[in-house]
Amino acid sequence: MAIANTDLLDQSHHERSLERAQAQADLTGSRVFLRFSKSLENQDIWPHPGLSFSTGELRVAWADGREGQSFWAVGLAAEIRCAHLIRFAQAHKGCSEFCEQTLDVPLSEEGGPAGSAVPLAVGGFAFTPRQVPSDDVWEGWEDGALWVPRLLFFRSASDAGVSLTLVVEPGQALSELRRELVVELARLEEEVSRLSVGELSESEPQAFVAPLLRRWTPEERADHRQSWCARAEKARRAIRAGKLDKVVLARSQEWTAPAGSSFDALQTAHRLREQYPTCKVFLIQREDGSSFVGATPELLVGLKGENVQAVSLAGTTRRGVSEKEDAALGEALVASAKEQHEHRLVTDAIRRSFEPVVEDLVIAEEPHLLRLQNVQHLETPIQGRLDRTRGIMELVSRLHPTPAVGGTPAHEAQRWLQENENLERGWYAGVVGWVTPGGDGQFAVAIRSALLRPDRAWAFAGAGLVADSDPGLEWEETNLKLQAMSRSLVVRPVPVERLSSEDPLDQRGARP
Repeated sequence: MAIANTDLLDQSHHERSLERAQAQADLTGSRVFLRFSKSLENQDIWPHPGLSFSTGELRVAWADGREGQSFWAVGLAAEIRCAHLIRFAQAHKGCSEFCEQTLDVPLSEEGGPAGSAVPLAVGGFAFTPRQVPSDDVWEGWEDGALWVPRLLFFRSASDAGVSLTLVVEPGQALSELRRELVVELARLEEEVSRLSVGELSESEPQAFVAPLLRRWTPEERADHRQSWCARAEKARRAIRAGKLDKVVLARSQEWTAPAGSSFDALQTAHRLREQYPTCKVFLIQREDGSSFVGATPELLVGLKGENVQAVSLAGTTRRGVSEKEDAALGEALVASAKEQHEHRLVTDAIRRSFEPVVEDLVIAEEPHLLRLQNVQHLETPIQGRLDRTRGIMELVSRLHPTPAVGGTPAHEAQRWLQENENLERGWYAGVVGWVTPGGDGQFAVAIRSALLRPDRAWAFAGAGLVADSDPGLEWEETNLKLQAMSRSLVVRPVPVERLSSEDPLDQRGARP
């Protein structure tokens, strides 16, 4: 990778940009996000999959194979932490402030990519606001957060570049801003060089896909299946009694890394990109080293100008071992009254959410098959035009959670899950995505995902239950969905010096 123009220290241009941002901050009495942008010449803007990163800094990655979009974000310039039932309202207010306070300028006088289309804030939200203190799986993960990264490398179908964001406060000294800019430009060059790494040195620990150690004995696994199926049967009774139309019952699966190794979130994300090229692959690595990673096929909502799009995704079967079997399984899925009913509940819920605010709503009459590596889904694309200017967070709050991950009626389904699911979902089945300075953006449903800590990993999957559901078959469906992560988790050998000096692993590979 190379920066198109290497004369980064165009001091007069930088000085004018800093002065302009400082004048705006002083005039409005509000901070200004000064974003310098620069074009890149590259094939990919994700770092080499073999690189390792130290903890202590936020890193967020996104790759959308369908749209040809990707980004790699490093560091934190500003953030919004959202909590409780008003979290989407907090995010909407924060996004509006971010957009109003952003000043986009090229990094050099030769110009650069259009900053208005480049993500400004990235982040996500848990499935539901936390009801009780978090368990050890989701410790440190709030109800929702949006971050403005320091550096963001981005690529679209037609453009590639990098943005560097400085936060300019009212009354801040220009000398301080100059020093900060010099430091950040040097850091930008360092990150560019890291993204350009080709072959790794022989001393770099090589990541690998390894047999993972389950935390359950066969007997414990059988008990888990039995208790989950019992909850599924309880849900089916509630549906048949008319209390619910549908509910999505989820579960988790836990692994321990082999002794002397730790989970590698970046390598796992790269593997997901290879295995699921048409999905939206995401990685959020927090300062404490925990990571949320996944490859979701489900778009919650996308907004570009006045044009809005969403996807209804519900109804699942496995892939066949031959083309003939695969086609037969797909045809059976399309012909299944039960699967079509489950899918229609999701489509109708999205329609009802959109109708008050979306005009010219276009919804396909029949779903089509979406084929992924290990499963097939029923999918219905939905698009329309907003009735007036609205922020994407308003649309997220209208749609989430759809019946594809929660149930319907929505409030009754969430109440049932809180009382019966026996699982803290955290950010699983929540939403992840990004917002541009113009208020556009895209958020996806965070399914086919896992929470990774150095020595332990938890993957999550759910199954939609309706009156005709068979609990045993639904359990097998969750097994299929869990394969997306179980076959993609990558571990990396822990250097010997870390094993001897830092929080050593015990013989099972777990922290004491």
